[in-house]
Amino acid sequence: MEFLSMIMLALVVIAGVVLLVLLLGLPGYIARRRGHEAAKAIHLCGLLGGLFFFPLWIVALVWAYTGQDRGIPEGEPSYHYGTPQRAKSLGPASMPTMKSRRERAADRARQTEEDAQ
Repeated sequence: MEFLSMIMLALVVIAGVVLLVLLLGLPGYIARRRGHEAAKAIHLCGLLGGLFFFPLWIVALVWAYTGQDRGIPEGEPSYHYGTPQRAKSLGPASMPTMKSRRERAADRARQTEEDAQ
């Protein structure tokens, strides 16, 4: 009987840790799904905020919802996004392209050169 109760206790602790990690990672998950530029920072803020300073987790959650929703990042499967009808409407033609930091810097430099001429 004691062995069974120890197994049950271990399962409850494991389930609690998994639930806590999922909950703390929620702001980062939301930010990635919205195509937020600071998704990694939001994820880190959510994890650290949940572990050390809870209001920081709330800030990360609000931060994840700020800014323009750019939708599904390029290369992500569309079946994670609601109903199959919505997934069809978010096909490759309507997905925004996510540019790397280097590509965005090159675009800005090109735009600056065009403005100067």
